[in-house]
Amino acid sequence: MRSFLRFLACCATAVGVLIPAESASAWGGGIIAFDRYTAAAPDPDVWTLHPDESHMQVLVSDALQPSWSPDGRRLAFIRVGRTPDLFIARADGTVVRRVTHSRDGETDPAWSPDGTQLAYVRSHGDFGADIWIVSLGSGDTTRVTFSPSSHNRGPAWSPDGRWIAFTSTRNDIPPGGTSDVFVKNVRTGRLVQYTSNPAYDWDPSWSPDGRSIRFLSTRSGSSQVWQLTGTTGRDVRLTGGVDLVAFASSPDGRELVVSRHAGAYRCYLWIIHLHPRVSKQLTHTGCAEDVSWARVG
Repeated sequence: MRSFLRFLACCATAVGVLIPAESASAWGGGIIAFDRYTAAAPDPDVWTLHPDESHMQVLVSDALQPSWSPDGRRLAFIRVGRTPDLFIARADGTVVRRVTHSRDGETDPAWSPDGTQLAYVRSHGDFGADIWIVSLGSGDTTRVTFSPSSHNRGPAWSPDGRWIAFTSTRNDIPPGGTSDVFVKNVRTGRLVQYTSNPAYDWDPSWSPDGRSIRFLSTRSGSSQVWQLTGTTGRDVRLTGGVDLVAFASSPDGRELVVSRHAGAYRCYLWIIHLHPRVSKQLTHTGCAEDVSWARVG
C-alpha cells in the first residue's frame, strides 16, 4: 500500500468529493483496526476505533497491516523493523507472538476462516513476491503461488476456506502496466484469473456469501472500490470521487470503511453505508493506510 500512496502523492491530483457527509441512524458494530502514521512520526502504529467514532487508541506500536481473526479475538500484524515479520496478539494488544522468522520479510497477513492458518506474502527482493500459508499450530509453511518474477500480494480467503484471492502482476507484459485479481484453490491448485482489465486491480476481499469479490481498481480513472460477481461477470463501482488508499467491508458486507487520500501524510478513514448511501468521516489527522473490520471486539 505504501508504494501506491507515494504514487498518488507524486503523480495524481485528488479531485471531487467521495460522498456527502451525512449522519446515519445506526452504524455497523464491531471494531476497526488500522495503521496510522504522520509527518512527525513516520513509523506507523496500529490503532483501533469503533464505528461510532469512540474508543480510538493505539493498540500496537511500531506495527502495520492489521488483520482481525474471524472471531475478533486476535489480531495479526507486521512488526516494523529491518526485516518485516508476522506477529499475532490478543484483541487488547497483549500476549504478542512472533509467527515467522524469514530473512526475506513477510507482509499482508490474512486469516483462514477457521482461524488456524494465516496466508501472507513472502518477498523475493526486487524480483517478486509469492503467497504462502503458515499453520499457527505447527508452524509449517506451504507455498501457494510459484511465480518468482512477478508480484503476488494481498491474499484473502474465501468464506468456505477453499480459495485464496490475490493480486498478481504475472500478466503484466511489459512490466509496469497492470495488475489483476486471481483466485487459487488451496486444495487442488486450480488457478483462475478473476479480473482482466488494462487498469490496476488489487486488494481483493470476498463478500460474506463468497459469491463476489470487492477490490480496488483504477479502471474509472481514480482508485475506487469495485465489486465483481463471479456467476454473472458483472462489475459494479461502489465508491467514487477522490482516490482511495485502502478499504475493508463490515462483517455483514453492508458497509465499507475506506481510507480517502487527502494529500501528503493525509489519508482519512470514512465509513460508508451502501444502502442507503450514507457516509461519515472517522479520522481527521495523520494517514491511515491499511484497515480491518472485526465482527466483535
